[in-house]
Amino acid sequence: MIINKLGTLILGLLLTSSISANQRNLEQELGYLHDTMQPLIPLVIDDATRLVAADINETTFSRTFHIAVPQEAIEGDVFALTMMPALVSYVCNTDNQKPLLTLGGKHRFVYLALTKEVITDISIALEDCVN
Repeated sequence: MIINKLGTLILGLLLTSSISANQRNLEQELGYLHDTMQPLIPLVIDDATRLVAADINETTFSRTFHIAVPQEAIEGDVFALTMMPALVSYVCNTDNQKPLLTLGGKHRFVYLALTKEVITDISIALEDCVN
């Protein structure tokens, strides 16, 4: 399902930048992630899931996913517990995702139900990574 399709998202982010990751500051890193993701939106992840937005603020790169199921069909807490390990592994172990964390930033994943109500909102910081 969604966890297995995270690879689709990773492929889109393997684009290169003129500044290497170890030379970018937090603002540049956020801009890099946003600029590489933006052309891919909307991105179909699987039959039920679509990436519909990528946004940045001062410290956080946010992705918003729309899941084509009614909110009452998904328990937000269970969904978050199910997704968290794969998302942590993805941002902590992917070369173009971890630099944001080491610069003090966060990755945020927002999942919306069919009616656009929030199912869950997951933020990941460097302290969530287990070495």
